[in-house]
Amino acid sequence: MKKLIIASMLFTMFSILTFNASAQSTIWNSGTMTTTLINNAKAWDWIEWKQSPSEFSSTAAIGYLNVEAVNKDGNSQQIISNLYSFDTTIAGIDAAEYPALRISWYSEDANSIVAPKLDYIRVLAESAGEFAFRPDMYVNGYKDSVNQNETYQFSVMIQNASAVDMDSVLVKYYTLASAPRYMMVKALAANETLILPMISVETEGMSGEQNLIVELNPDRIQTELCYSNNQIIVPFYVNEAAVVASTEAAEAVQSEIYNFPNPVRETTRFQVNLGSNYSQTENININIYDLKGQLVKSMNVSGNNGEGSFSESWNAADESGNALSAGIYFYNVIAQDNNGKMNSISAKSNIQIIR
Repeated sequence: MKKLIIASMLFTMFSILTFNASAQSTIWNSGTMTTTLINNAKAWDWIEWKQSPSEFSSTAAIGYLNVEAVNKDGNSQQIISNLYSFDTTIAGIDAAEYPALRISWYSEDANSIVAPKLDYIRVLAESAGEFAFRPDMYVNGYKDSVNQNETYQFSVMIQNASAVDMDSVLVKYYTLASAPRYMMVKALAANETLILPMISVETEGMSGEQNLIVELNPDRIQTELCYSNNQIIVPFYVNEAAVVASTEAAEAVQSEIYNFPNPVRETTRFQVNLGSNYSQTENININIYDLKGQLVKSMNVSGNNGEGSFSESWNAADESGNALSAGIYFYNVIAQDNNGKMNSISAKSNIQIIR
């Protein structure tokens, strides 16, 4: 169904306004108006526009449109020149190749009386939808580390963040060490949300740092306004399996890592209790990551109380001291145990920053 995606044109929608007067007079006899980018189309349909003639009925008064098509890379080319017809089809413009338009209106009166005035420009098109991940609303199953041969699981909310209904969408998920897998989820109405079924990754043969990559609409079968929010990268760490003597196992102490308060508005405090196996550790690193898997903050913490316990406050800022935006962040602790082995230790939960 075709929808009017650009209503009657307002002056605030024009990025360039130019008017010219004749050398002998201060009467404004020509000018141009250029729209901002019109870019929410799945299929182009029609241009409707109207101008009011000069009140002096000058035979030299003219007005017309020029239309530029803009591709996904932002490159443009003029595809319609000197359009005098008030109602014109633009169905021949391929929205998949040119998802955006920019329209200029030119008005002139060669007799230097009064140029025509623009009443409106309307563009009719089928609107594009917009899939997006919403970890700020829901995320489940996240752990920043698992032991080798354990199953890693993760789930997150997605949304049709547009005003049009979207068909069922393909979800692709994979790691660099595993082949891509797919699932199809149901069609989403405008602004509808959905929690993805739990994604499972087998870690047999994996070790060290890993990234789970999840993509919506990976082959771009459905046209969207933007594809930059169709991917989420979730970092996790796979601990190598080790043979532990029964006496060592009996002495092992469960690590406890958490931060409070959480959600975080301004500051939070990390409490890290690693247990007796880390009693000789002098320093640990607390690493904080965003949803793309990028390290945003690393803190070196000292002050072991002899029992593998550390505490550190954080002001929810990045390495440059800039306040991080609201959202979900993940963190882990890197520490060397009494045997000299470096380990990535799981936190109890993620961090939610609110502003």
